Amino acid sequence: MDTIGTPLLWGITLGAVLLLLAVDFVLTRRPHEVSMKEALGWSAFYVALPLAFGTWVLAQHGGETGLQYYTGYLVEKSLSVDNLFVFMLLLTAFAVPRELQQRVLLYGIVGALVLRGIFIALGAAALSAFDWVFLVFGLVLVATGAKILRDAFRGHEQEVDISRIAVVRLARRLGPVTEEYDGPRLTSRLGGRRAPAPAPAERPRRRPRAGPRRGWWSR
Repeated sequence: MDTIGTPLLWGITLGAVLLLLAVDFVLTRRPHEVSMKEALGWSAFYVALPLAFGTWVLAQHGGETGLQYYTGYLVEKSLSVDNLFVFMLLLTAFAVPRELQQRVLLYGIVGALVLRGIFIALGAAALSAFDWVFLVFGLVLVATGAKILRDAFRGHEQEVDISRIAVVRLARRLGPVTEEYDGPRLTSRLGGRRAPAPAPAERPRRRPRAGPRRGWWSR
């Protein structure tokens, strides 16, 4: 398959991503509540970057390649919108303070990038070796869709018990975990040392309603 992804271009792209992540970590080292103006500014910046890169693709590789790039970007951007609802659910369920939400999202983005890279590599290797893997991936999508449909019919007021989430159970097996946040920190002091504070777990929390009334920004 023809591609413009040379090793040099891949190296520059990965370097730029790492640089942007480093800048994000530096700028968010002091937790604070993100204003609407700041959120819109950063959103515009991160939308402008790929659009500007697309103009370079158009100039260097022609209109057809540029159109393919923008089409792929638009599809990926559209598919990522559902992540907003996942973020809202997790931030609400884990009772993340508003001043910590930006930092938590940044850690989540880094984890998503690492895991996506691993799964893409494993999936590509599996698809190239076994044709029947397509059926397995299709069944996974069908099962996921069925679960979402079932949850939708049950309504938006399902209770989320934090203590039953697999990641929380795993974290508690690996070491001590606190039940409360210590101000603008992602850790709290427990037994003379710092321990992660994933969420208060003394009571189940409800999922947010659809629409803006119960969003994380209104808490």
